Formats: sequence, structure tokens, C-alpha cells
Amino acid sequence: MDMRASASVALALLTPFLIAQSAQAQTAHSAQAQTAQAQAAPPPNTEGSSAAESASTSVAVSTDSTTPSAATLSDDAPEDAGVGSGQYTAGFDTGFETGLRFGLGTPVGKAGNSLAGTERDLKDLAPWRVPFWIDVGYRTSERTTFGLYGQFGFGDAGDACEGQCDWSDLRLGVQGQFRLTDADASLKPWIGVGLGYEWLSFRTLQSVQLTDETGELVDVPVRSAERLGGAELLLQLGLDFRVEDSLDVGPYLSATLAQYLTDSFNCEPSGLCSSRDSLEGSGFHSWLGIGLRGAYLP
Repeated sequence: MDMRASASVALALLTPFLIAQSAQAQTAHSAQAQTAQAQAAPPPNTEGSSAAESASTSVAVSTDSTTPSAATLSDDAPEDAGVGSGQYTAGFDTGFETGLRFGLGTPVGKAGNSLAGTERDLKDLAPWRVPFWIDVGYRTSERTTFGLYGQFGFGDAGDACEGQCDWSDLRLGVQGQFRLTDADASLKPWIGVGLGYEWLSFRTLQSVQLTDETGELVDVPVRSAERLGGAELLLQLGLDFRVEDSLDVGPYLSATLAQYLTDSFNCEPSGLCSSRDSLEGSGFHSWLGIGLRGAYLP
């Protein structure tokens, strides 16, 4: 009996210790199993997530950089552009225009009668002319300019000269020029028409021998001046090249249809030659010209 009692007491004392040891063993085994499972599992796939995020970012950046906003489109569009035009044309400014011309002219037609009453061609007085020509006008539109012209011409004397001769030609009038292209074109053909008045002055210096009071021959200078004047119709044709924004240069052709309406002679000393005013022999004539023209458009 004593041995059984002692065994029972010992078992009762060892039971709590054995239970505690068993619980600790189970806990350690569970922890080891979880660790082994975690090590055996494959790592998470982060590349797909990163690629997706990168693609999303690229799409966002590309969309932002290539798609302008409505405000940007509105700000860049010109205010004057028409609806649906797709193109902006700068406006044209009216204003003054000046021109300068140099060239060469030749006459055709009649120039009245001489003091002796003989008929003359205009080339007998002035076989050729060098004009110095100024234009001043106002550009009313891209293709039209209206204004004034003035020209002073000179040249060599013709066959009608006796002694020492010189002549000059003055022309004044109004004109209109019409361009066949827009003002901003680099090549601009144009035509022109004008109405004016022409004065041609022909001066002669001769030496006449006269007998003085002693009976000797002396040379006496005799000066005569003839002035012809009449209306003219001016016709023009030209081609301008754009050199700079405000400068056009190009060739031109011109022709006048005119008739002298006055023909006066003045002579000094008055006792040696006659002075008269006559329209005898005054017929139609024309000046044909060619030259170079420059136009400044500020």
C-alpha cells in the first residue's frame, strides 16, 4: 500500500510539469513549420507592378505633352482669323509713296515751224532725252496709288541748231498706278495713266557780223529762245521687284501722246531778229521712254 501511495503522489506532482513541457514542444513545432512554409513560398512579383506603373506614368506624360489645352489653342490663334479660315493675312496700311526714275527717251512727231517758216520734227530740236523723274503719291489700297509726277529732262541738240544750242524739258501732271498683284508680292507688274503739261525750251546763241559806225565788221551775239508747250496723255508699264519691305525697284516703259499748243520766240537784240507767237506747224508728237524706277513705301 505504501508503494502505491508513493507512486500516486509522485505522478500527481509530475503531471503539471509534463503538461507544460508538452505545450512548449507544440508551440516550437508550429513556429518551425510556419518558418519553413514562409521560406519555401516564391517571392512576390514586383516587376509587373513596376512596369504597369511605368506604363501608366508614360501614358500620362505623353498625353500631357502632346494634347494642348483649349486655353493654349485659344491664346495662340490670331484675333483676326476668320472662322474656319486656317490662315491669317496681315492687314494693309494706306500711306504716302515716293518714287525716283532715271532713263532714256526718244521723240516722235512734229515740233512746229522754225523762224524761217520751215517745218521741223521734234528730233531736229531734241534727238534724245535723259529724264530725272519724281513720283509722289498716296496708296489708297493694295493695288492703287494716286498722285503727282514731275520730270526734268535734258539732252543733245539736233540738226536745227545753228551756233551754240541747249534745251530742257519740264513735265508736270497727275497720275494713277494700278498693280496687278497684292502689295506683299515679291514680283509686281503695274500699269499707269496720267494727264499733264509739257514745256520744251530751246535756246540758241549765234554770232552775227554787223558794220559799226567806222565801217568795220564786228561780231554781235544774238540770243534766241523758243518755248513750246502743250498737254500730254501719259501711259506707263512697269515691273517692280521687292528688294526690302519698304523698297521696290524695277524697269518701266512710258509713252506720251501730246500736242504743242503754244510756240513762242524771243530774240535779243530785238532789232536783229523777230519775236513771235504762233501755232503754225504744231502737230502731234510723242516721247517714248525706258528706264529704272525705285519706289519707297514707308
